[in-house]
Amino acid sequence: MSDNVEVTFDENNNVRVLSTQHMKHTEELEMESKAFVSQITQFENSISSLVKSLSQQGERIEKEKLKVSPRICALRFDYLSRTGPWSPPSFN
Repeated sequence: MSDNVEVTFDENNNVRVLSTQHMKHTEELEMESKAFVSQITQFENSISSLVKSLSQQGERIEKEKLKVSPRICALRFDYLSRTGPWSPPSFN
């Protein structure tokens, strides 16, 4: 880095240490950064909404599984009581 520091004044008579070109580049980077942060915030909101929706769906599925589980057990018991224990087929 150079030890030469150029002090200038911008169009609003503000003291600037950066050259006009560097100042414009800095302002462009600031605008791009703000746009990027905005996009990341939107992405975060979308993901948050998706996670919430999937969590709710998972809770509904677990509730239904608890409702169905006793029925499945009863059907298995009923089937086994009529047919006897299951054994794999023999291929003789």
